[in-house]
Formats: sequence, C-alpha cells, structure tokens
Amino acid sequence: MKQILLASRIWATDNQDVFLSNFLTMSNELSSPTILTCPSETTRTRMTNWSQFSPNNVTYIYSGGGLKEDLSTMQKVILTCPIHGHVGLGDGSVQQRAGGGGRNRNRP
Repeated sequence: MKQILLASRIWATDNQDVFLSNFLTMSNELSSPTILTCPSETTRTRMTNWSQFSPNNVTYIYSGGGLKEDLSTMQKVILTCPIHGHVGLGDGSVQQRAGGGGRNRNRP
C-alpha cells in the first residue's frame, strides 16, 4: 500500500497536485501491477505485467481520484484494503484501523 500511495503522490506532484483518477493512470509511476493485489488475496489473479491489468484483479479501493494534494487531504483516506482494513492516507502513511480485519472480503 505504501508503494501505491507514493506513486499516487508522485503522480500528483507532476500533475498540478491532483491525485490520479485510477490505477491504470499511474502505470508509469508503478514498476509492476503486482502490488495492486494484496498478498493475502485469494479470489483475484495477481497481475505480473500491465498488459494483464484488469480492475477486477485489483484488491485495493482507491478514493483519491481528483482530490487536490494539500493540507486538507493529508489525513483523508485515499486507499483501503478491504481484506485487512488497512487505510492509506493522503500524506502517504498506512494505518491499521481499530478492530483489524476488513469489512468486506469479497467485494466485486
């Protein structure tokens, strides 16, 4: 998750400080789409290259699309792991929410 957040922030820095709208948009910032699938994922196929990219194989929920990278977004959740309940904030940090596990392991 930390690598995804870092890529998102780098992309924003290069694009008028606005977070990207989707994962495919940041393909130039990520070395591989492999990290878009949680290591604990059991229902999605781990992608090994960008030609295999499909939103159906991405574990994480990204909610930073279009947000301005500024002080107001630094503590906003922009990335969530539905398996573990971890969240990534606009400042690039990853935190575990109280209670541990995610809410919905089998989201579509």
